[in-house]
This record gives sequence, C-alpha cells and structure tokens, in this order.
Amino acid sequence: MTPTLEITRRVIPLNGCTAPPEWWSDLFGRAVNASILHAPAWIESWLEIYGHEFDGFWVCWKNCGVTVGACLVLRRTVRRHMCPMPSVYLNTTAETSDCSPLMEFNGPLYVQDMQDAVTEELATLLGAQRWTRLLLAGYEQSAIGQAFLGKLPLLDVEHEQRPSHYVDLGAIVDNDYEATLSSKTRAQIRRTRRMYEDAYGPVTIDAPADVEQTLAFLTELGRLHNATWRSRGVAGAFESPAFLEFNRRVIRRLWPIRGAEVLRARAGDRVIGYVHSFLLRGKVYCFQTGLVREQDKNLKPGMLTHALAIRHYCERGFREYDFLAGDM
Repeated sequence: MTPTLEITRRVIPLNGCTAPPEWWSDLFGRAVNASILHAPAWIESWLEIYGHEFDGFWVCWKNCGVTVGACLVLRRTVRRHMCPMPSVYLNTTAETSDCSPLMEFNGPLYVQDMQDAVTEELATLLGAQRWTRLLLAGYEQSAIGQAFLGKLPLLDVEHEQRPSHYVDLGAIVDNDYEATLSSKTRAQIRRTRRMYEDAYGPVTIDAPADVEQTLAFLTELGRLHNATWRSRGVAGAFESPAFLEFNRRVIRRLWPIRGAEVLRARAGDRVIGYVHSFLLRGKVYCFQTGLVREQDKNLKPGMLTHALAIRHYCERGFREYDFLAGDM
C-alpha cells in the first residue's frame, strides 16, 4: 500500500551546536537504514571534535506531521589546485584537517516505505544550494544512490569503490566459524593457536567489565595499531589526538547501551591483539584493530584474533560481523 504523502521540510542551522535535535534520536530508533554511525552518540562526538571546521544544517522531513527522514548537511570551502571549492557533505563524511573516521552506510535516515520520497526531497534541497563539490563518502551503491545523483546538477561524477566484507554469523553451525574457512586458512589459525598455547598458555578472548577497562583496552589497541603502521612508514590513525579522543567519547556515550566494545585476545598473560567494534541491532561493526607484530611468519595474530572475536559474537547471538570498507 502506497503511503499518503504530505511531505514538509524543516531546516535547523547548526550554529556550532554539537547535540543532535531531539527528533534525531527518535528517528534513529525507527529508521530502517540506521547504522551505528548514525547514532546520536557518534554524531555528537564527531561534531565536538571536528565540527568547528564546518557550518551547515540539520534537515528533517515530516509526512502528515510524523518525522520520516532526516540528514545532517555540512559545508566547508576546500582548495583543490589552488582553487577555492565550496563543498557539501552528508552527515559525518566531511574532510577534516586532522585524521577523522570514515562514515560508512551513509545517507539520510528514513522510515519504512519513505526512502524514495526522502531521497528526492534531499536531492531537491541540495540542488538549490550553492556548491562546487558534493562528497558522498561511505554511500552504498544502489538504485537509490543512482536516482539521487541523477536529480542533482552535476557536471562530472567520480566513483571510488571499496569492498565491504562480512561474516554471516547466523549461518555458522554450532558457533564453529573455523569450519567455514578454507583448509589453508583453517590450518594457519590452528597452527597459530597451538604455537601461542605452547609458548604462553591457553588462548582466550576477554570482554571488558566496564567502560574504564574498555578505554584501557583502547589505549593499548592504539599503541599496537600505531606500531604496525609506523613499521610500514605511515602514521597510524591513533597518532592523532583528535581521533583518539573521538573514540574515547563515542565509547563513553555508547557504553550504557553496550553499543561499543574492545575485545582482547591473549595467550596466557601475553596479548595477541585487540578488536574495537560498535554494536547495533545484532550487527558487529569491526572498526579498528591493534595486533602484536611477530617475527615468526607462521604466526597469524590477526587471523586468530578475528576468529576468536567472531566466535565470541556468535555465542552472544549476533547476526553479522562486518569488516567495513577495505580489503581485510
């Protein structure tokens, strides 16, 4: 049945405010496409750390007086080849002067059966704005996305695609993730487990007891993460105080609903690795890892750490373990 459409729009200037409007939280709970990266905790933490670089506005759409869609629109002038280019961004996808997280599963929030109407309304709104560049970072390729771009007065479109691999936890029998892997990968994980256990003791995965332990795990994760990237001649994300503080704030805000977690894998008292994830509606968003660097190439700490984390979330009844964009 086609819903009745009496769409009205409300625009609220950002004006330096970091807290999402009250209706954003309500819509986040009802939207069919909400990800943890739309969560009020994520957006408020991001605006506190990075929002001073932007102006913009919140926009919501109502149908017959009920909020059915919303988006955060940010604006900033950037320079490309010495030319100032007024740029527009959706939600927290924006380019910042310091290291910032990539928002994935991006796009306006919308409730059931309203995605076409909200997409068209957003395209109409952005089409009336003055800008030179529109960055749709983290936007999933779909018919909706193509329809959205088709309604905007773009002269040129550049696409950059990255895969997003995930594990269907609901399809794993008896929580035995390793049984779903190739014989080569399974052998590598089992050899790594055996070598760690022989050298240090039983292999286990630890979930934090409280938010302070979570933040302590995050600090250690950042240290290992940075060491790995420095060994490749590149600065790690956690070298940035802004990025670290963003993660600390969003973890604190999400902890009461157990929306963020840092797991620790270890053999005896020796740490193997950490996995920092966000959790929403049965989905695990694997956000960052910190792994020990081993000289022995037969040891695969990353494989073992993820295998332990996946089994952990299987046992807790989660449905999906998403590695997010990249080639992991």
